[in-house]
Amino acid sequence: MTLAESVRYGCELLMTLCPKAQIVLLTPFQSVQAGNTIFKVSDLIAQCGHRMGLNVIRLDRQSGIYAEQEKNRHHLTTDGTHTSEQGAKRVGTFVARQLATLLQY
Repeated sequence: MTLAESVRYGCELLMTLCPKAQIVLLTPFQSVQAGNTIFKVSDLIAQCGHRMGLNVIRLDRQSGIYAEQEKNRHHLTTDGTHTSEQGAKRVGTFVARQLATLLQY
């Protein structure tokens, strides 16, 4: 199964099991180890979401975690990939704000 098929399958399964749920897809944030592949993966997830009429939050572009910065000094990650406590708070705050806007809380 390709990534696109997996995203579509997972979303369709959620729609079937939880028909009243509002699904919002999150792309991965930047990672030192993943390099530019993360942007291709995120583009694919976003395309799937848009085709299915779902909202998508692009962590790879907007979360505040940038691989180039983390490569030189781990600040928001512990190892360039996994968030530190401060990084997790930043991502969580960003996602919460985006969801509040999308869901109009």
